[in-house]
Amino acid sequence: MELGHDDEAAALLARTDAAARNWGTTTGIGEVLLVKGRLADGAEAIETLADAATVLDGSPARRQHAQAVIDLGAALRRAGQRRDAREPLRAGHELARACGAQALTETARIELAACGVRVRTAALTGADSLTASERRIADMAAAGATNAQIAQTLFVTVKTVEMHLSNTYRKLAITNRPELAATLNGPLADMLSLAK
Repeated sequence: MELGHDDEAAALLARTDAAARNWGTTTGIGEVLLVKGRLADGAEAIETLADAATVLDGSPARRQHAQAVIDLGAALRRAGQRRDAREPLRAGHELARACGAQALTETARIELAACGVRVRTAALTGADSLTASERRIADMAAAGATNAQIAQTLFVTVKTVEMHLSNTYRKLAITNRPELAATLNGPLADMLSLAK
């Protein structure tokens, strides 16, 4: 909405609220409450956002639920209630992370930092969790090179190769080279081997 159109926006929000309540869907009602809470200040914002979070908790709108919980935490923080803000911000952070809303997850992390809470970043899993050295050695091992051959090619010790492979096996939750090849090359490698 453009500046100066507050009356039009309020009328539109009222019509949307009436329609959502007429239909009786938790998602629609929760979204209207979320907008109202974001537009309100102080205690009214906190109360409305708490209502939005409660209503959206029972809906399939997971992202909007995360947004409402994070907005509630942010409103509490702005009202000087940092300690009370932490729990909704933590919960909202987890909800946002679970539904893959990266920007919202980052918003929650920033709000938590403003409350004095440090949030660990999510650890990568699978092949993405490998360092460049681990991946290089794992690719060579998956291609059939021995530890000695890998060490000679990369100008490192065999012990270094063993250490990187051990870390790789742990990160990928595997125990041997055939599993390594299958994990790194995925279904495409399996199809190619069947075609031979």
